[in-house]
Amino acid sequence: MKKTLIFAIIVFSISLTKAQNTETVSRTTTTTTTTSTRSFGLSHADSFITGGINYNTIIYGENTDQVHSFVFSSRFGGFVSDHFAIGISLAYENAPLASSYLDTQTDLESFDVGAFSRYYFQPNRNFSIFLDFNITQNYTTLSRDVGNSYYYSNSTIEKTKFKGTAVAFAPGLNYFLNTHFAIEAIWGSIKYETSRKDEENSESLNSFNIGLSLEDITLGLLYKF
Repeated sequence: MKKTLIFAIIVFSISLTKAQNTETVSRTTTTTTTTSTRSFGLSHADSFITGGINYNTIIYGENTDQVHSFVFSSRFGGFVSDHFAIGISLAYENAPLASSYLDTQTDLESFDVGAFSRYYFQPNRNFSIFLDFNITQNYTTLSRDVGNSYYYSNSTIEKTKFKGTAVAFAPGLNYFLNTHFAIEAIWGSIKYETSRKDEENSESLNSFNIGLSLEDITLGLLYKF
């Protein structure tokens, strides 16, 4: 059973959308009164935060064994020109790689920190397409129960740590629900990643991946300040 909290957040955000597609901003001076409209979308003066939360439950056997996974990702950025935005990215993942149903237990805990840049083609529109470039540093710990604590009282946890760097390029889009909230979708990625054990003289593992299937779509929310 899969529980994706981000869809609940999106539904909540849509319920807040009762305004028109533009909001009127009035400014009065001693001599004249001017009225302008501010469209949905992003502009040079804006900053934003975006991200998503995923929570999954996997059931093995006849509902006797359940394992859980949690993923959180977030980015904070701001515009440096009419079309370019830059910022920082954070991500955390905690997930099992197996369960007692497979007669073993291995847990993954991963933390990512990085920097990103985006080019928006038409940032001041409700529907805005962008190209995202992201560089991250990854810290991962694999914890393996070599004593098989599911069946024996004595267990030993063996931990292996990894460090890695990833470079990813992906297209995406924002669709604004009102002047502050937008749904964000990133489809696929071109990604190069290298990682190695956090030990001296350890060999690195390099990978290159291109993902363009429907399974490579990531949904999230964007909030504009």
